[in-house]
Amino acid sequence: MPWPFPYLYPGHSCFLLCGGPSFAGLDHGPLMQPGVLTIGVNNAVRSFRPQLWVGVDPPEHFIRSIWLDPTMMKFTPRQFGDGNGEDGNEDGYT
Repeated sequence: MPWPFPYLYPGHSCFLLCGGPSFAGLDHGPLMQPGVLTIGVNNAVRSFRPQLWVGVDPPEHFIRSIWLDPTMMKFTPRQFGDGNGEDGNEDGYT
């Protein structure tokens, strides 16, 4: 069954943020406005803290502050989760 993601942020604009050097030089102000959902990929959080984060590499590849930030919802491959496989997801993410 698909995760009901669209229902968590109805009416929001959504931006997928990657960690390339060009992003660091942009004005991030518009991304912090109400009604804007940001999703960071891998180490994009070095230049901007998104609401959602997706990490696909082993955990040791990411800065520690990602794991310690309670304001970001995190998505990682199941193999990097708690390892019990009991979360009910069939998509491979925890």
